[in-house]
Amino acid sequence: MGRGNRGAQVVALIAVLAAGWAPVATATPPPQPWVQVAVTTYPLATGVFLTQGIASDGANLFFSYKFGVLRAGLDGTLDTPPKPTGIPPAIAALGGDHMGDIDVHGGFIYAPIEDGAAGYHHPFIARYDAATMAYTGTSWELDHTLLTDGVPWVAVDGPRHRLYTARWDDPQVLNVHDLDDPTSVTTVPLQLPPGTDVSRIQGAKMLDGLLYAARDNGDAKSIVAIDPVTGTITPVMDRNLGAATEAEGIAFVPTADGVLMCTTEIGPLLTVRLRAYRPADATATGDPSACLPRPVTAGPDPLPTPTPDPAPVPGPVPTPAPTPKPNPLAVATPSLLRHAKVQRAPGAAGGRFTTLTKRVTVGRRTYRVRITSGTLVLATGTVKARRLTLTVRRATSAAGRRRVVALVTGRLRDLRSVTIRRT
Repeated sequence: MGRGNRGAQVVALIAVLAAGWAPVATATPPPQPWVQVAVTTYPLATGVFLTQGIASDGANLFFSYKFGVLRAGLDGTLDTPPKPTGIPPAIAALGGDHMGDIDVHGGFIYAPIEDGAAGYHHPFIARYDAATMAYTGTSWELDHTLLTDGVPWVAVDGPRHRLYTARWDDPQVLNVHDLDDPTSVTTVPLQLPPGTDVSRIQGAKMLDGLLYAARDNGDAKSIVAIDPVTGTITPVMDRNLGAATEAEGIAFVPTADGVLMCTTEIGPLLTVRLRAYRPADATATGDPSACLPRPVTAGPDPLPTPTPDPAPVPGPVPTPAPTPKPNPLAVATPSLLRHAKVQRAPGAAGGRFTTLTKRVTVGRRTYRVRITSGTLVLATGTVKARRLTLTVRRATSAAGRRRVVALVTGRLRDLRSVTIRRT
């Protein structure tokens, strides 16, 4: 819906001034183009801790994953083993089960926490000590009528002493929170060109007075710049990472050669990548000095190959032994599942299966699921009230089952549970 008119901008400015937010003295510069200079893929054992957000205070990188937050060096390397700090128990008791893209300012980490499995009724901002990584005991519950589908990210605007959030699905306004008391909030209408939206923002950070937002939109995985005073939205670039990749957090890191933009993403089979970008007009040469992890030597597949079905024992009657049932998951290697499809059909029975090409919210309806790789059927299941009962072959190892569960949960959004049944 297009709302780019002068009247809306005037209303937004009046609301901002009424909240005591003085406009900056100089005009906000336009967003600059960026070029990729590095990309690193993390092994599963490490990447699982980098799946939601990223932030930097100039001396460290901070990452968030579904259940917590942790600190890393500027090159992205983590402690071995990683030492995450979890969701505060008081917030977890209200259903808090998912941490989004974080930000850091003034020695504190600001972490958004939502209760997706419980219906997104209790969005929180929790504050952690950036030096000790301990929860400070301070948190704020935000107005869930402004954040009806959780709080996927938070961005701190230090010069303006503000903190920003927005609804994940088709946001119409930018929520402007007071940094000292985020429950004090005003809104700025977003100025969208006709027929466009900025749905699926997964992370956002401030740079030079603009809010850079990373989107998980189809193949493009675009980045846009939002003026938090006027709500004006300017496209920055399409990263073209493909629909199978889920874009996540974004951060800016000052270096001796200028600022770097760092982004995180989840690829097929839960591979996690960290990308570094420089401004297109930067004169620096060589590798960036931040958000470029040291090379990781590829090791063996962390999940062992499942054990195949045992051969049947011949009976006393001299008849041909029955042929063992084929067990595709006995060879459920990453290459097999990389090409696997998640299909679903409406209803508990019947219907045509539809291959999912991206994550979808399927609600509480009952439907069937089938996972295929070429002509092989790897598993089947039924979802009822967001609970999936998945059937796999009895001889499939725990490692093979984890592979299939990761594939399904990566495609179906908001599953409450997955139960494995072997036949």
